[in-house]
Amino acid sequence: MHDTYASLNHATRSRTDGPPRSADPHRLVAIAATTVGQHGVRVHCGLTLIGAGGVPETVAATDDIPVRMDLLQYELRRGPFIGTPLPNAVSIADLRSYESWQEFSSRCATEIGPRSMRTVRIPLQGRTTGMLSFYSSTPSAFGDQDGEKIARFASLIIPTADALACDLHATRTAFPLGRTNRVGKALKMVARLHGVTDAEAFSRLVRASIQLNRSLVNLASHIIWERRSTADEPTSHTRGSGGLPKPPRQDLSPNRLPTTVTLVPPTKQRPPLVHV
Repeated sequence: MHDTYASLNHATRSRTDGPPRSADPHRLVAIAATTVGQHGVRVHCGLTLIGAGGVPETVAATDDIPVRMDLLQYELRRGPFIGTPLPNAVSIADLRSYESWQEFSSRCATEIGPRSMRTVRIPLQGRTTGMLSFYSSTPSAFGDQDGEKIARFASLIIPTADALACDLHATRTAFPLGRTNRVGKALKMVARLHGVTDAEAFSRLVRASIQLNRSLVNLASHIIWERRSTADEPTSHTRGSGGLPKPPRQDLSPNRLPTTVTLVPPTKQRPPLVHV
């Protein structure tokens, strides 16, 4: 456990020899997922941000499971991340027998896979709320001893979550796509367009996010915006607005992955779009 916390501290430590950067959020949730839950049980971990509009947005995850869980909550308007006030913590031993949010709980277990979940609220600056969640297909996968671990992980991930919250706000301003779960929608688009599973589609999104040095939400917004432009859907901006040239095509299947990613600071100029 000490080695795990040391890894997290190293991953979240700010550099002193250059401009500030955020740690790779996908690496952070991957480290957290390896230490929470019963021995030998696979755990899925995700970091979700809920802004003033109430839309849960997955900004980092170990795989597609947390993204699909967030998307299902938004589609049903039911779940721990929907409504106010948001809970400080949620612990569900078995979703199949959980009486609250019955449709959400049932579909989680039958369509996505998780049977148990543990979630803790992360205090952030501004009006955005962070939720760090852990899921497992094993009932009662999380015990009392996991509460302290999850609280420690949540405190260590705050600086990265704050940076992602700023990026989310800037992305929503630059790409006004309305009230939609952007990462979940982009995942379904990539899966459908390339004929792959949700898991493979998410892997492609993460690889592209790292290679292109953009946050997952920013990349998802690019994909949705470009697909709308291609389909000639009406938007508040048009292709090439502001004198921007037609963007080059980007590959969503890079072969090599860096181990860290620097979040692109928010800018007023919209970066090149991403084609899929």
